[in-house]
Amino acid sequence: MLRNLAAAFCLLLLLLQGLLCPMACCAAEPLSGGWKYILPQVSGRPIAGPVFITPVKPYDDPEWLPAPRPYSLPIPEGRTTLWLTTILPTDSTYHHPTLAFATVEQAVRVYMNAQLIYSYGAFGSEQNIYGLRWHLVELPRNYQGKQLSFHLYTDHPRRLGLIEGLSIGESNQQVGSLFRNDMLKWLALPMSALLLMILLPCWQLLPRQRSFILRLSLFLLVFSAWLVTGVAAFQEPGIIKMSTRDLICLISFYLMPILLILTAKEALPPKRARMMLILTCLCSGVLVAALVGELMGKRLLDSWLEFYLFFSWFALLAVAACLDIESRSGSEICGSLILPAAGLPVLQIAEILARVHILPLIICLWTLIVLWLLRHALNERQRLRIINSSLERSVAAARESAQIDALTKCYNRGQLQDALIHETEIANATGAPLALLMFDLDHFKSINDTFGHDAGDQVLTGFAGLVRRHLDARHTFIRYGGEEFMVTCRGFTLAEAAEFADAIRADLCLAVLLPERQITCSIGISIWHGLEDSLAAFQKRADHALYQAKGTGRNKVVTE
Repeated sequence: MLRNLAAAFCLLLLLLQGLLCPMACCAAEPLSGGWKYILPQVSGRPIAGPVFITPVKPYDDPEWLPAPRPYSLPIPEGRTTLWLTTILPTDSTYHHPTLAFATVEQAVRVYMNAQLIYSYGAFGSEQNIYGLRWHLVELPRNYQGKQLSFHLYTDHPRRLGLIEGLSIGESNQQVGSLFRNDMLKWLALPMSALLLMILLPCWQLLPRQRSFILRLSLFLLVFSAWLVTGVAAFQEPGIIKMSTRDLICLISFYLMPILLILTAKEALPPKRARMMLILTCLCSGVLVAALVGELMGKRLLDSWLEFYLFFSWFALLAVAACLDIESRSGSEICGSLILPAAGLPVLQIAEILARVHILPLIICLWTLIVLWLLRHALNERQRLRIINSSLERSVAAARESAQIDALTKCYNRGQLQDALIHETEIANATGAPLALLMFDLDHFKSINDTFGHDAGDQVLTGFAGLVRRHLDARHTFIRYGGEEFMVTCRGFTLAEAAEFADAIRADLCLAVLLPERQITCSIGISIWHGLEDSLAAFQKRADHALYQAKGTGRNKVVTE
């Protein structure tokens, strides 16, 4: 299902690109005919020379050679400079005529007849120009039929003459064309940001996958850097310095295969992870060597790019094969990585060599992995929720077991101290009276001895149920131990507590807890004396009153 979703998203992006690109083409008039060129007899990297100050030759000059198209000319090896010329169309009129074109690692000057109207980059010196650069050149209103000439220079001879997208049209149309040409990048940027946001909860919910998530996030960050530095709208020198932008774009391009291999390393078992480490070191070695050469002025980042593309292609094919083997063994995460590992080199080669700008589609393949992580994180969240719910029930049961007497369902003796502290604090704060009742079942030991402990348990549970019918929120019912119980009575004076206790005693006399014997109880009552009183004295007075009730005939209520 995840693969189908990613494939559908990829198809949607291609459809959008297919719909918008024709619009871009229709918005401007391409310059595709009547081209001529001159290859000056200069090679190497001259610092200065007459070739750079030679006036533009007229279009009819015999030195111009006919060029079938300005995009691929038979340029001998070692040439660094080139002249191109054509005649602008006479049958079109624009209010704000603008020439749009893209060069690849070249300085360029544009002439209208013999007048310089646009210049970009340095001629005859170290350029530090990388990658593709879009240019928008405003033309005069009376451009029709005039000679348009280009003077190109590069310190990377293999790029000489690479010009793309030559067209003339209205200024706003040309700007819109640039945006439409980068439509895949504009769509991939928010998609990459969205995937990074999805990875945040995955980081919290999947601690065992954090290393994998970190590498995946680094890939998305590097991919985003490549998108931003490659978008035509961000190519103005005022936004990012051109040499810096181009270097970031190129280094990001090198880093993507390395980070993909590192991501795969986290998903593979140790025996295959060692192979991933070797491939990472080899690809990183090429990048480091190219950076060193760049610092030495050798332009290795660019000249080694094609070699690196094919090298990383074979490396990622090996990665894809390892991932496929593991996915057949049941590893879902390896299965989700196969398409990115196999697709990245193909898209990179299409981007650089075939000049087909579809590398942003790699974000669709990475969506597979992020969706797998999200599903795994949601499953883990559900599992943790079930575990937490079970633990909460266990804790509640343990707390209840620690507080509640299992037989009578009253609070046990362990809660007596807390209950007395709580009730006395309320009495001290409010000034309301507080009474303590202490119950003892008469001759309970003989019940156990005569009728057995089951009968004794029956009497205890029956007594607890009888007392509980008389209680409300003002009372706390505690089994003190054996056949002794206590009840706190918030807001009861000594007389009210005695009346309340006698009602319970009378009710017990009428109840049949044990058919073979009438059950009665003795009750002692004490009253809280305020701040000068103590819990021990409070409890001791109730116990003393109970002792008096038992010693004077039982089945009665005695107050302190």
